[in-house]
Amino acid sequence: GKAILRIVFSNNGYHVASLSDVLNVWDLKKQAKLIELVHDKGGIDAAIFDSSGKYLAYGGGDGITICAVKGWTKLVELEYATSHLIWGKSVVSSSTKQRAVRFYGSKLE
Repeated sequence: GKAILRIVFSNNGYHVASLSDVLNVWDLKKQAKLIELVHDKGGIDAAIFDSSGKYLAYGGGDGITICAVKGWTKLVELEYATSHLIWGKSVVSSSTKQRAVRFYGSKLE
């Protein structure tokens, strides 16, 4: 396997995600891998859980995916490249290596 590039934790302490060529999500209580996520459109450069730990946003050079942690259902797919993600109160923002910043907002619940 490839080296781990980043690690992100959910605020509720239940999950950790490791980024390499894929995104692996681990259950910290069970100490087991839950799922391996592959971005349909290319590599994964960034990932972040929302503050409740109910949602995960991840993406890379070809787009962003937002999924529900429960069942890992894809909720939104965005066609914008990203290298960094930040999850605010009800907004996901992304930035690229070209210094472009985008904001996406919607009620997910």
